[in-house]
Amino acid sequence: MVRQSLLFLCFGILALLIGEQNAWSQTVRAYVDRNPISVEETVRLVVEQQGQITEDSPSLSALEKDFDLLGNSQSSQTSIINGRTSTSKQWIITLAPKHAGNVTIPPITVGGQSSAPLVLTVQAATHGAKGKTGKDFFLEATVEPKDPYVQSQILYVLRLYHAVPLREGQIEDPQISQAVVERIGEDQSFETIRDGRRYQVIERRYLVVPQASGSLKIPSVLFSGKAPDGRRSRSMLDEMFGNRGGVFGGGVQTARLVRARSQELTLTVREIPPDMRGEAWLPARELSLTETWSTDSLDVQVGEPITRTITIHAKGITGEQLPELSFSENVLVKVYPDQPSITTTFDGSWAVGTREQKLALVPTQPGEVSIPEIRLRWWNLETHQSEEAVLPARSLTILGLSTTFKDKGNTVMPDMTLPSSSVAEQVQLSANTGQALPSFLLTQWPLMAGFFLVMWVLTLAGWWYDRRRVRNNLTLPKIQEKEQARASLRAVRESVKKACLENSPGHTREALLQWATVACRGNPQRSLGNVARKFSCSDQSQSEAQLAILDLDRNLYAAYQNIWDGKKFWTVVSPEMSNLETSKGVDRVKAHATLPDLYLHAGTS
Repeated sequence: MVRQSLLFLCFGILALLIGEQNAWSQTVRAYVDRNPISVEETVRLVVEQQGQITEDSPSLSALEKDFDLLGNSQSSQTSIINGRTSTSKQWIITLAPKHAGNVTIPPITVGGQSSAPLVLTVQAATHGAKGKTGKDFFLEATVEPKDPYVQSQILYVLRLYHAVPLREGQIEDPQISQAVVERIGEDQSFETIRDGRRYQVIERRYLVVPQASGSLKIPSVLFSGKAPDGRRSRSMLDEMFGNRGGVFGGGVQTARLVRARSQELTLTVREIPPDMRGEAWLPARELSLTETWSTDSLDVQVGEPITRTITIHAKGITGEQLPELSFSENVLVKVYPDQPSITTTFDGSWAVGTREQKLALVPTQPGEVSIPEIRLRWWNLETHQSEEAVLPARSLTILGLSTTFKDKGNTVMPDMTLPSSSVAEQVQLSANTGQALPSFLLTQWPLMAGFFLVMWVLTLAGWWYDRRRVRNNLTLPKIQEKEQARASLRAVRESVKKACLENSPGHTREALLQWATVACRGNPQRSLGNVARKFSCSDQSQSEAQLAILDLDRNLYAAYQNIWDGKKFWTVVSPEMSNLETSKGVDRVKAHATLPDLYLHAGTS
């Protein structure tokens, strides 16, 4: 009876732990796609559940106090990164604020977990832009901040306002010299009122990273499209029968061409602060450095591997811009770093980069190991001051192999040697007392000592073999992976050569992006500007290969394409590609994939 009660108690504790683990694996976060907004505008609130997905829906009743709920949709997503599967579910709620001010969006609860509260800045109603009141279409551009630092992120936003429906249209991407431009997120749409007239707004966002200090000019951007003009073309049947009202369909509604340009903006880019020169330049709005261990105790046995996971999380910087941390080995511990997991998300205003690095630590000898602290210095764009993210030093205790033996349930600690002096003492004691000396001391102790010596040698050989097997299992896949990476680079390089010799700029762009993706170990490269950075390996501002790639990018997206010479392009770019495919070059490409060139040379501005 007692045994059954204990069994039920164990099952109950196990179920409770599983339930708590599922609850801990759930995370709920909420964010808005724009902040601040006008009281006349709408905003989209995104509630995201990650980890253990439930069938529950978020509770939105608390939002009705400050907002009108105009719409609600949901979507699910499953992704596999480095063999790990993650699932997320999103609810998108369109909100219209009821009043101006700093409005708090309360925590949203889903499946027992709640998000953090948000503060949305709702500005008072605007009265239209000067010179644009009453227009059917106009394009506005905003930028934040207006005085950025070199190599920091600038949020450039384009908003197309249209009071009449659009049949088709296109907004060109901004072309900014001495800056890297990357489009982020999908186009957003909302409604607003300007001078009593309701407009539909299409919003597009870009991240702009200036490469030099001084004056930065952002030229105007053109929108071109078609809109209905309210007239209808008469059909052939209407013409034959003289039908003015359009009995046979009324003809096809005609369209007019519409164009709009945004205003030109000029910014002043600050230099790198003097005390931050000569080291990695990390301008961010938030940055944290955390670690986790695969074991609760840092007391480990020789040959027993443990995993240390170090995560860098930064707001206002992409995952590719976060630096690779260096780790020193110790005589007692071997360190095997895994391929880092690099991700970049968008919180509605800024890019959020994450770099997760896993390290396999294999103790090789007993003793005490001091793991030094890790310091990462960065520049806070909010306070305009340098800060340090620190992981404290750790002490790792490595225990030797156990020499205890089990004999019928009792633990016996064998004595590896039996000094000859002990035998002499036993002989003398026996002579004095008249007792017989135990026979095993005279005949068996050398045999016992030899037996334990052989067992110790066998244990040492087994430990050496296991250590060698662990090392081979960790190093052989890395060697094979490096060889496969080189072979893939050469194969894709031939595709780039073929497209260049065919004089096809479009195919050359696709092949070059595919080459850079393979070089970055599967990290997708979506713009030629990112590819150009892979070729910057000297102190010069831009190499000849960079200029050729950037010229190809401008030619592809220009309104009128210039004559492009594919053979000349291949002659300029191929030597550098060949150099990057050597053993040192592959390592250099990987370094550029995790840490762009503009961060490797933070000492210059």
